[in-house]
Amino acid sequence: MKAFSRTVPIVIVMGLALTACAGRASEPAAERSAASIESPATIAAGKLTYCTPFESPPNNFYDENHKEVGAEVELARIFAEKMGLEPAFRETKFASIIPTLLASQCDVIMASLYIKPEREEVVDFVPYMMSGQAVAVGVGNPKKITGMDDSLCGLKIGVKTGTTAATLSAVQAQSCTDRGEGKMTVMSLDNQTQGLQQVTAGQLDAYSDTSALVLYYESKDASAFEIAGDPYGEITVGAAVSKGNAELQGALTTALSEVRKEGTYDKILKKWNVDSLALR
Repeated sequence: MKAFSRTVPIVIVMGLALTACAGRASEPAAERSAASIESPATIAAGKLTYCTPFESPPNNFYDENHKEVGAEVELARIFAEKMGLEPAFRETKFASIIPTLLASQCDVIMASLYIKPEREEVVDFVPYMMSGQAVAVGVGNPKKITGMDDSLCGLKIGVKTGTTAATLSAVQAQSCTDRGEGKMTVMSLDNQTQGLQQVTAGQLDAYSDTSALVLYYESKDASAFEIAGDPYGEITVGAAVSKGNAELQGALTTALSEVRKEGTYDKILKKWNVDSLALR
């Protein structure tokens, strides 16, 4: 993955904290592409239902018109169309997203879900993207932070509660303590808006979140904060289906292969400024 060096804005984060009722279906595409893959069995006839939280720009979120948008959303729509199915979205809290799939309330999870061994025990994956974490700091990097490393010892960093960045920050904080390099304080926050605002205001020395999120804000402007060092904690993201659902897993695998060969995959990732996170 490429290193980040440009500054990133905070202003644009303010309008993203939107909510909606669960189960809201996507609007059918005006001109649906011809199906190229035999339709698999799904929970609702003629539809492919996705569990998605709509809280992770640029991959899945609501725009100002409360429409489902993002790189994952666009891929999800195309996958369904290639199977001759209508894409539908069930808004689902991330913490309950796998149980919701296992309860047959959706067919597929498209939610920036990291492929981890413990998850592979209960669901099957189709890898479609890479992810990782990045450290954001104030413009000019006044504390000379070089990433998720000992340069954070003695400083204060913000993370969103329950994220991979939170887990890895805790590991680094313990390393700082063990090495006697100064206490690294990890502040748990409810959302990225708080973290980025507090970095800009000087209340936090740094904020860590996903590379995709940082890349998205990087694409908007360049005025409020910058990225320290290289991304860290690279991991593969996948679409999840119920364990043993080989038919649907196979259909998704074929759909992804076709989308990549057609060049649509690259176009979608570039549109959302996450082309550096393309599947290896």
